[in-house]
Amino acid sequence: MSEADRSKLVAAAYRQATTAGTAADRQAIAATLKANGTDAETWFNAMVPDATFLGRRIRASGGNAPGVHRALYEVLKRAERTLLAAHPGRTAEELGKQMGIYDIAGLRPPKKATGGSLPSFHCFGLAVDINHDTNPFVGNMKPGKNSPRYREFSANRSPRMIGRAMWLIEGEQFDVEGKAFAKQLENLSAGKAWDIHQRASRALAEYLRLADDLDGPRLRELVANTQLRGEKNGLDWWKNRIATDRSVIKSWDFPAHKHPQQTGYMDLPRELVVALADAGLLWGGMYRTAKDIMHFDLRDGPIRHRPK
Repeated sequence: MSEADRSKLVAAAYRQATTAGTAADRQAIAATLKANGTDAETWFNAMVPDATFLGRRIRASGGNAPGVHRALYEVLKRAERTLLAAHPGRTAEELGKQMGIYDIAGLRPPKKATGGSLPSFHCFGLAVDINHDTNPFVGNMKPGKNSPRYREFSANRSPRMIGRAMWLIEGEQFDVEGKAFAKQLENLSAGKAWDIHQRASRALAEYLRLADDLDGPRLRELVANTQLRGEKNGLDWWKNRIATDRSVIKSWDFPAHKHPQQTGYMDLPRELVVALADAGLLWGGMYRTAKDIMHFDLRDGPIRHRPK
């Protein structure tokens, strides 16, 4: 990228932060920067619009200003060096392809964090989403409490599907957004958390594939095993439930996922998640409630004070 093009995109990042979004969101960005000893012009002059990670350019997450802030870029490069050292002879691009990295999104126009009330770390160039379509924000979508179909829609949510999948496939009670899992995560590394998510993700994929053979022996065996564990619902109930879940899953956190029956809710490799966490990023799979599987942010960095 030429210096002229870089300068234009840095200017676009500043202009986006001061003109896009709502007035309230722009004011929140400015107030946050002030609380951290800087201002919009200084902050966005440190954007790296041509930033890459594992050979993939970091695109804009909405808006027209790509890249990330230099503080995050340095962390990403540290993680990249760790991964390359573990795979001698590979280029960053080759390793990214091997890991299945197909999309990375960074800077976002002024906007509240999804499901939150404060500006997203994306708005400061301090977050990336990796493989957005196949690593959804599990548990983010919820029905309105005044909906006449609230109970039905609540049962259809993706965390409930994952819970059914884990019960049927693995024989375990599991709530991906529940308090018990949140408590467990307090004492786990990102790698150990990934192990749990991977097990649940694989269970969801297998569960959804059962819709292709509802009269087959695998489902009969699984239902019989659940009944030995005290399950009251029989085969017909499970047939209907699985068919329904397969048909409605795209309405519940999976709108862009083309094949959740193949990869479940996560396709990020373990070593990628571990490398990014070890470099200093928070993985959304460690959140207390809904789990933002695609998301990594530098919240223990230059933006620490976030006024409400």
